[in-house]
Amino acid sequence: MVEQSFDYRAATFGLALPTNAGVLEIEETEGVARYTLRGGEAVISSISKALDIPLDQPINRATSNNGRSALHLGPDEWLLLIEPPGANAATKDIGTLIRSAAGDLAYALVDIGHRNVGLRFRGSTVVDALASGCPQNLNIEAFPIGKCTRTVYAKAGIFLWRRGEHEFLLETWRSFVPYLLDYITREVPQIYTQG
Repeated sequence: MVEQSFDYRAATFGLALPTNAGVLEIEETEGVARYTLRGGEAVISSISKALDIPLDQPINRATSNNGRSALHLGPDEWLLLIEPPGANAATKDIGTLIRSAAGDLAYALVDIGHRNVGLRFRGSTVVDALASGCPQNLNIEAFPIGKCTRTVYAKAGIFLWRRGEHEFLLETWRSFVPYLLDYITREVPQIYTQG
């Protein structure tokens, strides 16, 4: 019998990531599990308790606790980002945890870790770099820390989450990553080469 194996490679493997310390740094967030969660109010309340993160936040807000984050993207839709357990020995398989919490209530949980990739953007010019290809108003007053949304960057579909004044997480499809990095290199060079 033929033995098959698969070697995981980061979406940015072999690609040059634009970086200029403190000005604009881009890195892939590796090892993060990604799920879409859909469900009504009753089941979401149970799942929220099991995950120990408040899922009842307003739409377009993100919450985090203990390496687990939830981006509330629609009336009954969340993007869950689960960091590797590390020192948290209490972390269990998310699918099993949610299935137990939901009981007989209807919900949908889909693992999208094979499709989605996260890119962390940070630095003093991050707002300018993202605004160059995103129609959202990214000024801190209009897009405060903790806000998230489904939008586009350089015509590619993304999820965008502001994690700090000069830090964003951009989630997109794996196949879009080379295009987005090429866009940044060609269209935004003055931003990441400032010093």
